[in-house]
Amino acid sequence: MIEILLLGGTISRNSKDFYDNSMIKNLISNSRITSEYKIHDLFAVDSQTIDDKLVSYIIEYIQLIKCDKILIVMGTDRMIQVSQQVKKNITNKIIIFVGAFIPFSQYNITDASFNFGSAFGILNNCLNKPAVFICMHGQLLDPDQSKKDYKKKFFVKL
Repeated sequence: MIEILLLGGTISRNSKDFYDNSMIKNLISNSRITSEYKIHDLFAVDSQTIDDKLVSYIIEYIQLIKCDKILIVMGTDRMIQVSQQVKKNITNKIIIFVGAFIPFSQYNITDASFNFGSAFGILNNCLNKPAVFICMHGQLLDPDQSKKDYKKKFFVKL
């Protein structure tokens, strides 16, 4: 079982520039996932608006989840900072953060499907020790050893 937390971000931005988690729910349902999962629709915001209060809420929410495998879908602007805080506070679960640089609503050019599928597959099949990672563009990254390259639109290892 994988618990999927939806927080919004570019991955869920629709063509009218609104954050709408139904976009990512469509991505999940169209992915034909055969493993068990549960979606938690926490909020749909630009990650730049995720402040310390929301990070605390995310951490508290994760602590209440009994499942040990959690996939967090969010925007990339604050992904490193949020994942670092989660890593400091949650030590008994396997957590992967995922997002996209191009909204899922732009089907023909988006990185959303690949990123989500990679993260779900890795979480479901490859990891068995508690840890926190970022999964973007075929890479599994430690939040403390990565940065966002705004020019290239990739996360890179330090």
